[in-house]
Amino acid sequence: MRILILGRDGQLGRELAALDWGCARVESAGRERADLATPAAAALVLALRPDVVINAAAWTDVEGAEEAREAAFRINAEAPGELARACAQVGAWFVHYSSDYVFDGRKSGAYVEGDVPQPLNVYGESKLAGEAAVMQAGGTHLVLRTSWVYSAGGDNFLSRVIARARGPGTAALPVVNDQVGAPTWTRTLAEATRLALRRCVHVADGGQFSGLYHLTPAGRCNWFDYAKAAFELLGIERELAPVSAGAFAARARRPANSELDASRFATVFGWTRPGWQDELRRCLGVPV
Repeated sequence: MRILILGRDGQLGRELAALDWGCARVESAGRERADLATPAAAALVLALRPDVVINAAAWTDVEGAEEAREAAFRINAEAPGELARACAQVGAWFVHYSSDYVFDGRKSGAYVEGDVPQPLNVYGESKLAGEAAVMQAGGTHLVLRTSWVYSAGGDNFLSRVIARARGPGTAALPVVNDQVGAPTWTRTLAEATRLALRRCVHVADGGQFSGLYHLTPAGRCNWFDYAKAAFELLGIERELAPVSAGAFAARARRPANSELDASRFATVFGWTRPGWQDELRRCLGVPV
């Protein structure tokens, strides 16, 4: 089996490329070879004819998307559609990652796949359009919605708040406490993706698994509790101050509730859904 991973230089792409894929032949490509802002990525799929394409590349600047709608839609919507059509042409599985930001956050409980999306910002609109483009392409696919993605070395909320805490100053760090979701480690995503693909590719009727799934660890927290948990695990004593999201002058509106119900993925693929606290501990290298 030949696997092509796109977005090699992003935090999820690096995790996917570093994963042990067994006897599969894995090739990864970054922007210099497969820039989603151009048709190059789809052309690469047609040239290599892999069995699986995993798209870990995306426009992730939520604030920037408000001022660059066309660029965000090109990378998050048009390019995934082109990739999915190329995969359908060569008979490859296509894996694409989407976002909790397709929802408006007004639901009281966890969102399931059948809930009606209602994005609050351009980024969410572009990710929703990307989902539709992939699912309309006609090939076998996994569209995996996730939330609050982080890694130890990537540019994300976790790394930024830890860097601020270890930087100069002693004032309490303001952290939002009125938005909830599930922090999702890139390794959790990568390992779950591998599990699903092994079933999709290696069974005769794997096409039945094609579709949309939510994929996050179990549990929920707000950003304040997330930062507090990380500080406690690392022994960081810097004080945190809970604040409302309204305290920050953000251009893009965020959903107050980003919790996703991943029970469908767990049932279909036999995934044991870990708790977000356990995955945070694993990521930070803190023994149980």
